[in-house]
Amino acid sequence: MSRLAGFEQRFNDAVIQASDAVVLNHNRHVFHFGFEFWRDRINTFYTGNSGALGNITFNGAFTSSDPTNATTPVGGYGGADFYLGLPSQYGRGISSGGWGQRATSFAGYIQDDWRAADNLLSM
Repeated sequence: MSRLAGFEQRFNDAVIQASDAVVLNHNRHVFHFGFEFWRDRINTFYTGNSGALGNITFNGAFTSSDPTNATTPVGGYGGADFYLGLPSQYGRGISSGGWGQRATSFAGYIQDDWRAADNLLSM
């Protein structure tokens, strides 16, 4: 696979994460505190399924014994279709552009485990 300058696909994505949790005991309470932070940086350039330079397919559909059946040609020759200039399929991708997406997620929690009496055990 050859790579031409400016025609490659780029998936320069990054996720920055930070999280922490604290547990505090006080009398009959057990407090849980925590948070989580995510920062998504998505910088993607995708040329498409046909690639930046495109593709052309010659499968012998026009030189087969049944030219009406282009999906499964019978006895055709793709090289002959090439010389006739009759591709069975073609596509073109994009050569420039891209998109960037940013997202920030922050979540936190507080939990209190409380016992009604000192002699009750939590499980």
